[in-house]
Amino acid sequence: MKNKLIAFMAAFALLMAWGSPAYAGEFKTYGEALQELGLIQGTDQGLKEDGQLTREQMVTILARLNEREGQAAFTPPSVPTFSDVPKTHWAYADIEKAFHYGITTGIGGGKFGIGNKVTYQQAVTFLARVAGFEIEYANAIQQGAEIGIGLFADKEATANLYRGDVFELMFWTLVLPADEGGEELLIHFIPTVDSKVRDAFLESSIDLYYNPVGASFQYYVQEDLYQGDDEFLSEASSKMHQYMTEVADVMSAYVGIGEEVDYASFFKAASAGGDIINMPYDWARYTNESEYGEYGIWGTTYTKLNAEGELYGAVEATEGGADESASQPTVRYYGSVQVDGRSVDAYNVQLEYERYDGQVGYVQLFVLVDGKGVYKAAVIGSFGDGVYTRK
Repeated sequence: MKNKLIAFMAAFALLMAWGSPAYAGEFKTYGEALQELGLIQGTDQGLKEDGQLTREQMVTILARLNEREGQAAFTPPSVPTFSDVPKTHWAYADIEKAFHYGITTGIGGGKFGIGNKVTYQQAVTFLARVAGFEIEYANAIQQGAEIGIGLFADKEATANLYRGDVFELMFWTLVLPADEGGEELLIHFIPTVDSKVRDAFLESSIDLYYNPVGASFQYYVQEDLYQGDDEFLSEASSKMHQYMTEVADVMSAYVGIGEEVDYASFFKAASAGGDIINMPYDWARYTNESEYGEYGIWGTTYTKLNAEGELYGAVEATEGGADESASQPTVRYYGSVQVDGRSVDAYNVQLEYERYDGQVGYVQLFVLVDGKGVYKAAVIGSFGDGVYTRK
């Protein structure tokens, strides 16, 4: 299926393949963004993003996404379509409207599925249809991902979704073309969204939104792309895929937003009372989209982090050596997690450096700490992405 991601999403994906976003400014959940747009209302206890949605609750939300300028008023039929949704049910009109516009066909046997929890497969199917895409229910997760509707957290198709998961899927649906042949974004067609709020939403930094019950960080692993017979390029491509997969595995331990903590306490734990944190790691890069043509490179970066929050890296690579540095750390703590069968504390450390164009760049460290200091650490946004593991 043709990929319908819009330009800035594609650019964001490319950025994420090489590094990480700047975690500065105001964090918002996907739910909070949708609430500001007036597309969800929450409950008397807030957004309840860790709660679960029923099918009828989701269809009610979808009714707002499915509104279009100039759309004729919908009148529910006098005879119910589904045997489990009588005319007296609070969601009757929205369910009938969803059936009328082809968003849902029920669960079979003449039933809608009142009270059933929404699954990943169902949610993607609903949203793709709202956006004007025809997808097969049996392949909804794969085809949804191809058009840009998917979760960053890895979940089975039959998994019951949390409200936060559904809000994440809705968020990405909003920035899709309104149908398979369209160029304008779906969000432009929803009359209930205030234009000023919409423009502010589209101009915001999308990496500052997160799902509190899903993956915290968005990271794309590049596939092993090289198809030729050059052994050097083949090795660069396969190594890059391997190292990025290892990074993604470490990052999967980071869930939620984390709590900001002082650097000194992190350093004391991560260094096990020493003067320096040593984290050498292997990395590789392969690309065929560079202005310099197809190329490959790999090497090792000997990374050191000191008590003052200064990072130094001595790079040894197939194309020569280099040095790098970064400073001004911001640390977030993600709690105790299980990794490789052991309990470790998960920290994210963001450091700044000056890029070649004068702008501020960022190095992200995903550091897993046990009683002996750093057990494992993923580094992204540097010369290349890779993972250090204590021997």
